[in-house]
Amino acid sequence: MIFYTMDDEKKNSAFVYAADITPLKAEKNYNSAFLSMPEDRRARTDRLKQPEDRTRSVGAYLLLQQAYKAYTKVDDDLPQILIGDNGKPYFDACNIHFNLSHAGDLVLCALSYRPVGCDVERKSKNFEGIAKRFFAPEEYDWIMQETDSGQAFIKIWTLKESLLKATGLGIGYPMDSFSVVAGGRLSDTITFGADNSEYHAVNFQSSISGYEFSCCALSLINPQLMWINLQ
Repeated sequence: MIFYTMDDEKKNSAFVYAADITPLKAEKNYNSAFLSMPEDRRARTDRLKQPEDRTRSVGAYLLLQQAYKAYTKVDDDLPQILIGDNGKPYFDACNIHFNLSHAGDLVLCALSYRPVGCDVERKSKNFEGIAKRFFAPEEYDWIMQETDSGQAFIKIWTLKESLLKATGLGIGYPMDSFSVVAGGRLSDTITFGADNSEYHAVNFQSSISGYEFSCCALSLINPQLMWINLQ
């Protein structure tokens, strides 16, 4: 088993990294990044029908490679990635947890010593019916009272999906069975599961218009979203 020893900051906090995949739209850059991936990842990427989905797949893996090195401060190759229950990927025989997400031209990666989930999404226009049907009542009320309800909807969506990805349950779990809003604001901690585990939650501040970035983890979460250049 690969066992990393971190400083106290890394040991006690999840770190979240983001990248713009626009450079990979250039054929030369895409091909170079694609060939750097292991054979099984290349095969999964090739099965994707849309070019933009293949670019996101390559971008997410490239971000994971670079984020892993930044997090561990060791210039090692990635451990083998396996797929667990509900499709959640994990490192084989390694004490570091990770999670990936992508939307539009952006990819997101979270790393932690403890279970972690992250999500990035673009602002939605058709949100009210989804929120009313699938969200907890207090979440729907919070969305509808916000000045930009579409952006508020995505804040909640990314937090809820991050939590379900951290637990390994996936978005098939009833989303109205728990809430990420308490006391009229987004929660910093969410109690979840039969064992009442306490997950930390962060919706990141970002200058990228039209996107929302969130993370949930059993550890604390570094509040700074760190950007990596994929060029």
